[in-house]
Amino acid sequence: MTGRVPRPVCLGAPSLLVALLAACTPVSEPLPAASWSSLDDAQQQLIQNQNAIQTVQAPATFRLTPPPSADDPDPDPVTLDAALALDGDRRLRLQTWKLNQKVFDLTTVDGQAWVLVSRQAQRRAPGDLKDRLAQLAQRLPALLHGPDFGAADWSDRGDQLRATWPFGFAEIERRTLAPLRFTLRPDPNQPATVIDTRFALYDGLLWHREITARGPFGVIELAFRDVEINRPLNPRVFDPPRRAALVRGIKIPPGDPTAAGNVSRTPTLHSPANAPVSHAPSDAGPDSGSESDTGQRTLP
Repeated sequence: MTGRVPRPVCLGAPSLLVALLAACTPVSEPLPAASWSSLDDAQQQLIQNQNAIQTVQAPATFRLTPPPSADDPDPDPVTLDAALALDGDRRLRLQTWKLNQKVFDLTTVDGQAWVLVSRQAQRRAPGDLKDRLAQLAQRLPALLHGPDFGAADWSDRGDQLRATWPFGFAEIERRTLAPLRFTLRPDPNQPATVIDTRFALYDGLLWHREITARGPFGVIELAFRDVEINRPLNPRVFDPPRRAALVRGIKIPPGDPTAAGNVSRTPTLHSPANAPVSHAPSDAGPDSGSESDTGQRTLP
């Protein structure tokens, strides 16, 4: 599989990830046809693609629709600007803001997750906002990285291939070998998480262009642009902010999308200062910027 998404034409060459949020519109190309001769061949190509993607950084548009509740049976969606940094399925940082006002900041490192929500967002959002974000932090690295294609059983269903695991399955376009939908249900007592995705080629590697996930956390939509694959990341990008709350009661095994089935149903949140952790938050934060509730967060 070869080719790439053409780079958008922008004025200047900003070096910071968030600076890429300038008004640049990437041009999408149809994915080329993949060349494969058997199910084993198709599986190996997807495994190689997945293993080849070590890091991802990208600006994005983030849209969250909370699940219905008794108090709000038809919740309104919230659309935010975002910046993502991803290191495999073990480390993730997602920062969001609206009109230069920070909204929330999620950090996941080796099975632990931190959540920071701005004071303004806490005042305006439902009382369980942190719990919802904790659920998102728990699932997002594995959702973006994808399940282990090497551990799946494969079948040919005409215009689609199917990869099946004990916890769910993936539907894969036969012509391009691009995943179309993941349906994951790690806990039979909980609703399934359904992820619809559109892939693009970045320097010859398949990764998400758009993703929509529906699950206990509501509906999450992410649209990425200016995606950079396998560029070195500043290690401090994964240092949680000082005021971030460590999520207790969840465990995120690396590469295991069944993590939701192994956690308590109600995560609890603790300040990092109140409990020893193996990955201590940094005082300065990953961007050496202010942790006030105003101003854009930046990822180095």
